[in-house]
Amino acid sequence: MKRKYFLYIILILMIVLVQTVTAETAGEALIFTQVDKGQTTLMLYETGQPKPVSIASGKDLKVFIKNKHCFYFVNRQLFEYNLSKHQSKLLNKFTETEIEMGVAAASNGLNQMVIAAKGAYEINYYILDLKDDSIRRVDYPSNIGAPGGSNGLATEDQQYLAVPKINFLNSRVELSVARKKGSKFQNIWTLPAGMTVIPELLTWSPDSQLLMFHAKKSIGFEGFYSLYCFNVSTQKMQMLMETVLYRDLIGAADIEEFLPDWSADSKNLVFQIQPTGSPTQSEIIRYDVKSGKTKSLTKSSGQNQHPQFSPSGNNIAFLSNRDQGQKQVYLMDSQGEGLKRIVATGNTQWAQWLNF
Repeated sequence: MKRKYFLYIILILMIVLVQTVTAETAGEALIFTQVDKGQTTLMLYETGQPKPVSIASGKDLKVFIKNKHCFYFVNRQLFEYNLSKHQSKLLNKFTETEIEMGVAAASNGLNQMVIAAKGAYEINYYILDLKDDSIRRVDYPSNIGAPGGSNGLATEDQQYLAVPKINFLNSRVELSVARKKGSKFQNIWTLPAGMTVIPELLTWSPDSQLLMFHAKKSIGFEGFYSLYCFNVSTQKMQMLMETVLYRDLIGAADIEEFLPDWSADSKNLVFQIQPTGSPTQSEIIRYDVKSGKTKSLTKSSGQNQHPQFSPSGNNIAFLSNRDQGQKQVYLMDSQGEGLKRIVATGNTQWAQWLNF
């Protein structure tokens, strides 16, 4: 009896130790680029730290974020930045002046990147192997993009597929959702007739249960794209937020509307709205999935845009021009409290959370 009790105590201590080590080693950071006096600087801000740190700077700096990997290209050199070690590693020197990076599809997940390097007269292609950071020159790669990427947007567990399809006869972009059955997908829902969607702005919840999309009636004036949700369990569609005024005067202006982002536990969604219809004023809304209620998290004048939950769900980063007229990155908690401006000068181009 004493032996069993002793082993039980040891097991509890081991579990506590593992949880403690995990808590100490896991982290989340905000990566963003700041433009000031003609220079673009890649910066890193870790939650709980007093200020961000500079990673690299240059007039031609370009950044690529893929899952937990952060790459940057400057002065014809490609680096990977290790967040946990706070170190940059030179991967390759190029003769070409510009590059683009994409995911190479593989059955065992993300282990390769495709690099398209643009020279004076041609485009050369390379494969970056993330296992050993080796780079090799190749002919045009045929496996660019994630599996199924050209056929629609799949959920993280690959059990559901949202498929937009252009109907040229009536200028609609139709939308359907299919469930995986065996090795094939079977259609379970189709967008009501007379409606159209923006195919680039489909967003699945992390738990694969809810699909967010922009939709409107396909007749009448352009504009009026509202935010909708489709629930795969109930197979019902509902409107979450309606666009209040006619906005689409220059074609793609409405793409700045909503831009939803999920919390990792799929319990909350944040998105931006333009309450007066004017692009010069926007605020950030949080939607609680369980209650079905929305709450405004920002009340300032100016633009409050591109909200993103941190991996832990404790913080939300967003861009705003509320203080200096230039867009800068701000941080608040999930309730809209504890507002903090991360940088004092310059213009923030974009920001993205990474965990490590």
